[in-house]
Amino acid sequence: METRHTTRSRSPLGLRALGWLAVTSMLAMALLGPSASPALGAFSGAIWTSLFDGATVNANHYAAKTDVYLNGGPQNCGNSGGLPDGDYYFQVTDPSGATLLSSDAIKFRQLQVVNGVIAGVSGDGNHAEGTGGCNGGLPVQLFPYDDTPNPGGEYSVDMAQAAEVEACDGFDADSTDFNFLDCAASKNDNFKVAEETPVLSPAIAIVKVADPLELPFGGGEVHYTYAVTNAGDAVLSNVTVVDDTCSPVTFVDGDSNVDGLLDLHETWNFECTTSITETTTNTAVASGFFGEDEVLAEDTATVTVLPPVITPPPVITDPPIITNPPSQSLLAATGTPVVTAPPTDAFGDPSRPSTDTWRLLLIALAGLLASLLVLTPATATRRR
Repeated sequence: METRHTTRSRSPLGLRALGWLAVTSMLAMALLGPSASPALGAFSGAIWTSLFDGATVNANHYAAKTDVYLNGGPQNCGNSGGLPDGDYYFQVTDPSGATLLSSDAIKFRQLQVVNGVIAGVSGDGNHAEGTGGCNGGLPVQLFPYDDTPNPGGEYSVDMAQAAEVEACDGFDADSTDFNFLDCAASKNDNFKVAEETPVLSPAIAIVKVADPLELPFGGGEVHYTYAVTNAGDAVLSNVTVVDDTCSPVTFVDGDSNVDGLLDLHETWNFECTTSITETTTNTAVASGFFGEDEVLAEDTATVTVLPPVITPPPVITDPPIITNPPSQSLLAATGTPVVTAPPTDAFGDPSRPSTDTWRLLLIALAGLLASLLVLTPATATRRR
């Protein structure tokens, strides 16, 4: 008997079914499979670290952790390709990104981008702001953060858009251990710090000015102004001013500032108005707190009240010596009596008559006698 060997061919219907099954599996994997982590640099612009005044540091190697500020905007601070405007969160980690080193709640690590550059804190952000940011922006201090486990003393800072971070699973604004690198695209920069544990030197300074500095006799109103600056390297709280002779001292920018934080290099203004009646030197004391430690500074101002102006009495001199008697016209003009000295004769003898009549009479008698002598004949000579 002849034996036949036959080959069974796969039906077209079975092949089509396998094809559709493969398509369905690929779609399910694409739609239901785990999401891949977003690639870094998913938005434009760049971030880098700097000092508080915007100055960059050679090789990003800083002397202390408090020296490091987050700066950013267009690449190399140019004029294009800046960061998208809006709110962002930032965090400090080890270089791998696996260990979160920022030690405060993420809500305090919020900043804003305006016109493409980092422009200070926003929302609940309370980190210190510097100056000299990219294209007029304000860099933001990274501290506080823990020491890095990296043996080379290296750190990494990341910044991600707030809306994307807040959409992450498990996001909690009050969390101190939420790491957004697992769910949000971010910009990144690395830096090193020589001093792992910073030694902070909190300090405060005050400048007091009085207006005016001089008052007339009797005194008057004086307006005092006080400029209080954080002169250390730590944020201060509950900053107030007390003046020993002027009260109340008020915060110029509002009714109260006791809940605020005086950032590094920031200045607050206070004022007080009072009246004084005598020369006064008073002292104003500014105080702030770093944790439970109080820091103080004082300044003085002197306002001088001038003495009274005393007009000296008129000086009485001897009466004038009158050498020539005043005339009647002077009497009429001044009302002062005029005393006329008695006349004297030509020889200055006051005992003689006041006229020359006797002289005339004597001359007349002499003339008459002379006439009689001339006209009367002489007596005849006696005859012998």
